[in-house]
Amino acid sequence: MVEEYEGGAAPPVLSPQRRDNTPPGTHEAHTPAPHEPTQTNNPRRHQTKDKKTVKAHVKIGTQNINGRTFHTKKGGSRSIWPEINRAIREQRLGILAIQESHLTEADLAETQQRYGKSLSMENSPLPENPSGSAGVAFILNKALIRTDDFSTTEVIPGRALILRINWNGREELTLLNVYAPNHPNLHPPFWALLTSELNRLGITDIDYALGDTNVAEDARDRSPPHPDDERAVTALKDFRREFGLLDAWRDTYPRTKAFTYRHNRGATKSRIDRIYTSERRAREAYEWSFTPKAIPSDHDLVAVKHAMGDAPEIGEGRWTLPLFLTTDKSMLDKLETLGIELQSKLDGAFPDREKENPQKLWYHFKWKVQDIGRETAGLSINRINSKLKTLRQNLIIITRNKDFDKDEDLRVTEALIVQEIDHLERKRRSASQRAAQARWQVKGESVGKYWSRAN
Repeated sequence: MVEEYEGGAAPPVLSPQRRDNTPPGTHEAHTPAPHEPTQTNNPRRHQTKDKKTVKAHVKIGTQNINGRTFHTKKGGSRSIWPEINRAIREQRLGILAIQESHLTEADLAETQQRYGKSLSMENSPLPENPSGSAGVAFILNKALIRTDDFSTTEVIPGRALILRINWNGREELTLLNVYAPNHPNLHPPFWALLTSELNRLGITDIDYALGDTNVAEDARDRSPPHPDDERAVTALKDFRREFGLLDAWRDTYPRTKAFTYRHNRGATKSRIDRIYTSERRAREAYEWSFTPKAIPSDHDLVAVKHAMGDAPEIGEGRWTLPLFLTTDKSMLDKLETLGIELQSKLDGAFPDREKENPQKLWYHFKWKVQDIGRETAGLSINRINSKLKTLRQNLIIITRNKDFDKDEDLRVTEALIVQEIDHLERKRRSASQRAAQARWQVKGESVGKYWSRAN
C-alpha cells in the first residue's frame, strides 16, 4: 500500500533523523535540533554460540506487507504475523525484508515473545508515526541460517535499514532494506540523503539492496506501459550507480514482464518491489521468483536464492513420500495389498533368475509405491498446491505474451488469475489454521515436543 497525500501537495522533505540502536523497548525516537550534530548510531551486534549446520544457499525475499493486519474475506481484520511466519516456512526463506511494518516498540516486543524461538526480528520504525506509516524490518529464519553473528544499522529511521550477517559461519552479506517515498518530488532528496548517510557511515559495499522503491525505472515495468517521473528515475539510477547495484533479474530476463503491485482491481500493474545485487553477487543469485499473495498484501513476494561462489552444484534431489500420506488409510490399504503380493512372490521359486529375481521384484515394488504415493498426494490437500503451481505458471505465460500491454483480454485474464490465487491461498490458510487448532486440542495440554515448541 503506498502512501496518499491530500490535495496533491508534496509532503515535507525527509531529514536524517536518527536514534540509538539499543535493545527493543529501551530507546525513544530522537530528532536532532538544527544546531545539534547528528549522532552516528552504533550498530547493534548480536553474537551467540550457534553451531547449526546450514545449506550452501540462502533464499532472500522482500515484500511490502501493508501494515500489521490484513482484511479477511468476511470484512474483519487479523494480525499478519501468523501469515508471515507461515510464508517463511513454506517458501523456505532465510532472510525476509519487509516494508510498512507499522511496529511500535511494544508491538515488536510482543511479536518477538511469540515468534522468537523460530524468528529473529530487527525493526526500524518511523519516529513520528511508528504504528501508522512506513517502517522497515528484517526477519531471520533461525531454522535455516545462523543468527549468532549479525548487526543492524539504522540509516534513515523507518525508511532504510542495513543488515550485516554471517549467515553460514563462512560468508558475511550486507543487505539494505529500503522503503522509498511514494511522492515523485521526494525521490531526489531521499536517494541523495540515503547516499550521503551510507557514505558517512562508511557503508560502501552492499551485496543486496531490496525493498519497495515506489518507482519503475523502465516503461516495461508498468502495464499499461508508461515512463515514470524522470527526476525520480534519475535519482534511483544515480544511487544504483554510486553503489554499483544491478537489476540482475532484468539483466537475466530482458524481455520478460513481471509485476509486484496491482491496483484498480488489477487494471494497472507495476514492478516497484525490487532486489538489486552487486556485480559480484549477481553471479551468485539464481532462481528468481515472484509469488502473489504469499503474505496477504497488495504487493507480491519477490525472492532470489544466493549461493556462495565456491558452493557445489546441487541437483533436484530425490522424491520422498509426503509425511501426511503416512496416515492416509486408502493408500496404506493399497500398499498392504502390494506388500502381500510381493511377499508371496519372494517366497516362491525363481527358475529363471535372469527374467525374475528378488532384486527386480523390489525394484518394481518401490516404483509402484512411488506411483501410488504421487497419485494419492494429487487427490488430497495437494490439489490446492498443484492448482496454485499451475496458475502461477499460467501467470508467467500470459505476462510474457508480446501483446500483453495492448490486449485488454489478456490483462483481464491476468487479474482474474491473481484473484483465483488469492482465493486458493485463503482456503489453504484456513485449512492450515484448522489443522493447527486441532493439533493444539489434542497435544497442546500434554508435555512433549509439540508443547515444548509452543511454549
